[in-house]
Amino acid sequence: MKDSDLSVSLGDGPDQSMQRGQNGSPSPNTILVINNLPDQLQLLSSTLRNAGYDVLEAANPKAALRLAANERPDLIINDFSMSETDGIELCRRLRARLDLASTPILLLSTFRVDTSNAVAGIEAGADHFLQAPYDQLKLIARVGQLIERKRTQEALRRSEERYRELFDNANDIVYTHDLEGHYTSLNKKGQQITGYTCEEAATLEFTNLATREDVALAREMLRRKLAGDETSTIYEISILAKDGKVIAVEVNTQLIFEDGKPIGVQGIARDIRARKEAEEQFRQVSQSLLEAERRAITEYKTLLERIAQLAQILASARDLAPIFKALLEFTTISLPCSALGIALYDHEQVELNPHFLWIEGNNIDITDLEPIPVTTNSDVRRAIVSGQTIISTASQSDHPIPTIFEYSHTDLKPASAMTVPMTIMGRTIGTLEIQCTTDNAYHSEHTTALQMAANLAANTIENVRLLNREREHENQLRQAQKMEAIGHLAGGVAHDFNNIVTAMYGNCDMLMRGLDPGNFLRKYVHDIKDSAKRAAMLTRQLLAFSRKQVLQPVNLNLNTVVTDMERLIARLIGEDISITCNLVEDLPQIKADKSQLEQIIMNLAVNARDAMPQGGKIIIETSVVYLDKKRPQQYSKTKTHPHIQLSITDTGAGMSAETQKHIFEPFFTTKEEGKGTGLGLATVYGSVKQSRGSIWLYSKEGEGTVFKIHFPIAKEHLDILPESPTEPTDDHEGTQTILIAEDDHTVRQVLRDALHLSGYKILEAVNGRDGWELFQQHQDDIQLVITDVLMPQMNGRKLALLINKVRPNARIIYISGHPTDAITDRGGVLLEGVDFLEKPFTNADVIRKVRDVLGSSEILQPATP
Repeated sequence: MKDSDLSVSLGDGPDQSMQRGQNGSPSPNTILVINNLPDQLQLLSSTLRNAGYDVLEAANPKAALRLAANERPDLIINDFSMSETDGIELCRRLRARLDLASTPILLLSTFRVDTSNAVAGIEAGADHFLQAPYDQLKLIARVGQLIERKRTQEALRRSEERYRELFDNANDIVYTHDLEGHYTSLNKKGQQITGYTCEEAATLEFTNLATREDVALAREMLRRKLAGDETSTIYEISILAKDGKVIAVEVNTQLIFEDGKPIGVQGIARDIRARKEAEEQFRQVSQSLLEAERRAITEYKTLLERIAQLAQILASARDLAPIFKALLEFTTISLPCSALGIALYDHEQVELNPHFLWIEGNNIDITDLEPIPVTTNSDVRRAIVSGQTIISTASQSDHPIPTIFEYSHTDLKPASAMTVPMTIMGRTIGTLEIQCTTDNAYHSEHTTALQMAANLAANTIENVRLLNREREHENQLRQAQKMEAIGHLAGGVAHDFNNIVTAMYGNCDMLMRGLDPGNFLRKYVHDIKDSAKRAAMLTRQLLAFSRKQVLQPVNLNLNTVVTDMERLIARLIGEDISITCNLVEDLPQIKADKSQLEQIIMNLAVNARDAMPQGGKIIIETSVVYLDKKRPQQYSKTKTHPHIQLSITDTGAGMSAETQKHIFEPFFTTKEEGKGTGLGLATVYGSVKQSRGSIWLYSKEGEGTVFKIHFPIAKEHLDILPESPTEPTDDHEGTQTILIAEDDHTVRQVLRDALHLSGYKILEAVNGRDGWELFQQHQDDIQLVITDVLMPQMNGRKLALLINKVRPNARIIYISGHPTDAITDRGGVLLEGVDFLEKPFTNADVIRKVRDVLGSSEILQPATP
């Protein structure tokens, strides 16, 4: 095909550009003109362009077919007579193409043809035939009609396609039937739901599908429509599917009119089986909810009654045991429960302290159960922090069964658990743990009752704690008052009794000095002195218990003290009791009075011996421990507050809980009458407290006893221990003048005789005022002053102050059987720089002390006037 055979030209009308649609076809008003005569082709094209159309030109049928297929014009104008193929044959070819089947064709003839040719052209596919002669206006009018008709037909076709698409693809049954009820159409959804094909439905009447009652209802609805009562009616009926199933549908119908007269009915039937099932389920659910609401009201009333009963029981509780019992009873009647545990929470230590444990009908002894750490990612931790109940099951890896029961070493295999925090004003004070051997035993509805009960219990527990603290404070006050009274009694007794014992010591020493070594009377004097020593020991115990001893603390190693005493203790307790010492190496020093520490160890060893009449073991241990600052009896996880621990364990009979309550009280004893004073452990307690330590007792009947004593570590490390006293020798006689101020005649006489026999010159004063006068008279001669602390008219401390004003470096020895704050601090520790000799003392003690003091510096010179 030559290029000249095919041309596309644009008209000079209003739209000078050829617009293209999405598929590449020209926009509307595009006309393809076919003519093999160039003049006629140009004339016709020019006419159409002037009329505002876009024109495509083809000079032969082959070019025309190609251009029509590619450009899809809105109208084809075909010449009747062409050299290669006539216009009728070209019409057939154009109509043979499906994509051009709807394109209108105008067949033109430039000369007259008979009617048969015009009919043949129409039959070949032309939409209209126009022959010469014709004018341009008639041509343009015919072209407009054909294009407009095509538009109308296209719109109708698209509308029918949309309707058919909606009809076939609707989610509801769409159907039509005539006024007698014969079905005339049924969409795909209707065929799917009823099981009838469209052809089968055409053989059915409405009465074949609906029940008798529904047929009457449908006819009544149709009658109303025909009567004009309603233009649209919606109602529900049931139809029978081909397989016999009854299908509930909701029907909406309207009349079909033709020429203004009703000829049938169009209906939409919606399958409402799912809605009916949902309505039935809703009805059942509503009924269930109503029944559940009634049950809930009943259960809530029951719960309120139980809570009220629980509150009544808790209101009368004065200790923790009734609270735990009430919680157990409430829990076991409220929900499945195989085990229940109650623990109180320590916020500082982040741990639970078990207080109650019940498993399958039995109360479990938790005496030895240690505090339980609360891990970060545990359900217990979540419950404590959130204040909300946590339900756990064995089947959920992220909610493992918690805590107390793991540490109780029981055989319980729980499958479900509920951790209920006990809270007060948003603060958790403990947890209630409930467990069951059944899986998924607990649900959210259980949490309300238990949370209410737990919170009630929490308030009661706090009240009981407050009461206990008040009782404890009252007991401490009574104990303090008792101690104060005993202290005053002990002080008064000690003051007078120690003076008597001092006199006994001194006179015994003088007798022994005057008796020959072989004299039989020496034995009786020795017995008198031993009795005096026992009396002095009893007095010392009274002072130790009442914390009235004078302490001279130094830095010492507890291991050294224990090692030095081990052999002495072994001799004291007998061969049927073994001693084992487990002493930690590199033990830090403590600051304590060595003699008092020895007394503590000795008393505890004797107490252990008395608890093992058939023999046994004593274990003495030392170690470094870290104590909780607020609870000194418990160890701390952090390495703060280090203390030295002295532990003395025996395998004896142990003690009951009641005995342990009174074990440190003065004069309390479990021994037979006449076998003990009841001051041994009271003395230990007082001595430990006076040394700023603490003592704790752990014992169980039949299992022995452990005493644990904690001493603070010394702030500085000093290798200082008091030297062991040596007996004074007589190879050195004193020459100095000593002033003795003592109100007790017998004590003053013992001092005078002992010192005089040792070569010293003695001045005697019966009280402090007399001593001051003597000092003023003989101050140039006096080298040492020995003064009692407590004297009438002027005490020893005031006398010393007066002397120090005159002679600041005067050497003074205080003597007393009942020291006061005059020479000690409030803890009983001797003031720095004070020389002290405790009553009762022997003559040798006096001579040794005097020589120590006088030998500590040069002979004093009188003060410069």
